[in-house]
Amino acid sequence: DMPAHPTEEQVQAEYETVLETLGERPIESLIDLPIMTDPEMQVAMQVLSVLTPPAYFTDYKLFCLLLCRMAKVGMRHGASGAVAHAYAYLGSMLAAVFRQYRDAYRFAKLACDLVEKHRFIAYEAKVYHALGLVAYWSRPIGEAIDLMQATFRSGIETGDLIFACYGTFNTVSGFLLRSDPLEAVWRETETALDFARKSKYADILEFIGSQQYFVARMQGRTDVQFDAAAFETQPAAARLPVTTCLYWILKLKARFLLADYGGALVAARNAKPLLAAAVGQIQVLDYFNYTALTLAALYESGDAEEQNEWRELLHVHREQLREWAESYPPTFSDKHALVSAEIARLEGRDSEAMHLYELAIRS
Repeated sequence: DMPAHPTEEQVQAEYETVLETLGERPIESLIDLPIMTDPEMQVAMQVLSVLTPPAYFTDYKLFCLLLCRMAKVGMRHGASGAVAHAYAYLGSMLAAVFRQYRDAYRFAKLACDLVEKHRFIAYEAKVYHALGLVAYWSRPIGEAIDLMQATFRSGIETGDLIFACYGTFNTVSGFLLRSDPLEAVWRETETALDFARKSKYADILEFIGSQQYFVARMQGRTDVQFDAAAFETQPAAARLPVTTCLYWILKLKARFLLADYGGALVAARNAKPLLAAAVGQIQVLDYFNYTALTLAALYESGDAEEQNEWRELLHVHREQLREWAESYPPTFSDKHALVSAEIARLEGRDSEAMHLYELAIRS
């Protein structure tokens, strides 16, 4: 029995029972558990494994509850491919919900080690993808990109086309996060779009199409097929909420970089109510970073009420960036320093602002 829409309290309680089941054992020790032999448990875990992507797209809290149940079964009954799948995405949950970035990586790495040890080939692309998602928050960007490219290769080799598509989309995301040359990112989007078309995965086509549209805006090119106007006017129910959310985050970034701060603010407001659908995705970083920079750019033109609201939001966003910067400075510390500098500028602390701008540049 599982509620279709669990509460945060139910997820928290379920996670605590996972910790109780793990007990004093190190996470890495779970690799030594025997293979699961109970046939009913094996079948149940396979069913739950198939349900994890629909659960993610339906209600992230249901996704979390599902993973906790699966992880407990694995800890009690032994290893299987579906158990490895559960450990992998339990890692992504730990990063996204509980902000335990170190243990998140350990669980996702355990999943990959289990797949390698027992040759659970059907789950290879899935666990690489999860480790890649987790790696963005605590490891070098290049490592996450390598894992996403491995997801793509493994997905093709094993016939897991859905996760092969996830690998292509997230490889482009990694290139954008690392600020790779835009021409190289464009070529990657062309390859990714071609594969997504052949796979007939409509939402991934829109994901990658919006990424290519962003690159085109930055390069000033017009040879792009993605129709942004049609996307924005189409009913939201026609696609997954995460697709819409990531589109608006990319538009926020593009508008800010093109100095259209009013347009960036509109995009940020459109993305905000959909953020729950994008939990765990690295694009959430761009939402917090570019929304804060947009508010700082508009601050002095706002009225008193707007300034009060924006000042509070700026501090909330800076705090989130601080947490990520503490987790992995090479990827996040420059963003935290720049937003901190903007806040210091707006508050008249000019000397501190100059120091923080310099810190952001060096980072």
